Amino acid sequence: QVLSVRRFSARPHLTMVTPDVAPATRARLQELGSSVLEVELIVPPVKVARPAWSSVFTKLRAFDLSTHAEQVAFIDNDALLTTSAADGKPDWAITWDPHDTSGS
Repeated sequence: QVLSVRRFSARPHLTMVTPDVAPATRARLQELGSSVLEVELIVPPVKVARPAWSSVFTKLRAFDLSTHAEQVAFIDNDALLTTSAADGKPDWAITWDPHDTSGS
């Protein structure tokens, strides 16, 4: 995933990791050009069907990234970029302004 972002985007790449991600994995991400940001695990407020899904709520930490960047594109670790988003707004982009309190 880091390589696909580097290939199709000139924007900085940031990888969120939980405390359990090994130092060697973090170092490899940095070698590939990604900045690594440790985020705290969000414990699910409900019972999850599979133990492997227990960390899925942590993806919501992406909404906290507005303090690190003006624009954020969340790309899950099982997704790859296949075309350029050079203008910063691909057709499928969802725009979210964390400072907009209008509710619309």
